[in-house]
Amino acid sequence: DQRAMGYIALVREKRYADAYWAIRREHPFPSVCGRVCNQQCESACSRGLIDEPVNIMGLKRFVADWAYEHRDVLPDMRDKSIAGTPFSKNPKPSGKNVAIIGAGPAGLTASLDLVRLGHRVKVFDSLPLPGGMMRVGIPPHRLPWKLLDWEIQQILDEGVELKLNTWVDDIPCLLDNGFDAVVIATGAHQAKKLSLRNSNHPDNWLSLDFLRKIATGEQIDLSGKKIAVLGGGNVALDVARTAIRLGQPEVRMVCLEPRGEMPGFQWEIEVAEEEGVQIYAGRTFIEILTDNDQIAGVRCEEVNFRGFKHGRPDMENIPGTEHTIPADIIIWAIGQGPDFSFLPQDGCINTSYPVGIQTDHEMMTTLPGVFAAGDVHRGMTFYVVDAIGEGHHAARSVDRYLRGDKGVPE
Repeated sequence: DQRAMGYIALVREKRYADAYWAIRREHPFPSVCGRVCNQQCESACSRGLIDEPVNIMGLKRFVADWAYEHRDVLPDMRDKSIAGTPFSKNPKPSGKNVAIIGAGPAGLTASLDLVRLGHRVKVFDSLPLPGGMMRVGIPPHRLPWKLLDWEIQQILDEGVELKLNTWVDDIPCLLDNGFDAVVIATGAHQAKKLSLRNSNHPDNWLSLDFLRKIATGEQIDLSGKKIAVLGGGNVALDVARTAIRLGQPEVRMVCLEPRGEMPGFQWEIEVAEEEGVQIYAGRTFIEILTDNDQIAGVRCEEVNFRGFKHGRPDMENIPGTEHTIPADIIIWAIGQGPDFSFLPQDGCINTSYPVGIQTDHEMMTTLPGVFAAGDVHRGMTFYVVDAIGEGHHAARSVDRYLRGDKGVPE
């Protein structure tokens, strides 16, 4: 977090509006990263050499919440917040049009930068709500939707046009119909599951589908159900804690990693257990069991897990440890990746091994004028702050493409 020292000093002086706009200078979603963050800036904080790092995430959350509570009287300091940069609240129009596919953190960040550079921007998204994974992948107990909606509205207020419920599957057509550049920022919304016996039974649910249904208002009552969430990362924790709130079912998390090495945040694992989630770590999945065509559980075996090598688990099964974890519903949360079905079938936009859209150092794909940013570029889900960074990079790259030498530098 390059500007942490500045807004921390402003918080100390109780200049909360100034602190908020200091953050918003380059970060359009402070309420999100004030709650959902990998806290890498804190691990690099030099104060940690003396006692403990400054709680930058907590301060950002405080400032964002203060700004929201005072939103009706919050002074508009956007011009001040972007002074000294190539950006402007009222830029000179460039006459160029940019289409952005995906209204997640990367796409919306790029859209805001591009309108501040004078370009006309239209964002398309297939979902009925903007925000991408922030809106349909992070449950409301972690991120209140009202805060995210307010931050998105501020982006739209600066001139970004948004079109929802729109599936784009002809990218060259956009370039042929008035758009000078396109940014693909569709994220990684396709959850994965293993090909095990009975894993195609309809009561095998996918993590992101489950979270999306909740975010879009579908009512799901899990009262009296036994739920097995397969996976040990943050998405699995989101699923497990969300399920607990839908009628207090029995919820068990089952994962390969041993306790202490689970990829989910340790503090959230502890909170999940306090809420009633049972953790079964250090296990591999062998088979989904059924009884009278109903899910009965997942057959597991304990393992000595040594990590992943070349994308595959390195482990030894422990003989004699087979057991069954009871379940009526299995929810798979073992990872996710992008959906490339919308890309041109002629291969003019290449993907790269193992996953992700291939780009050059300017984030341009193999189709001139088309760029990629965020999880669809990287090929898997990373943290919101990483997607925001790629959105910034993509916007500068698009601007240089449209203006040539007059474009903004990095």
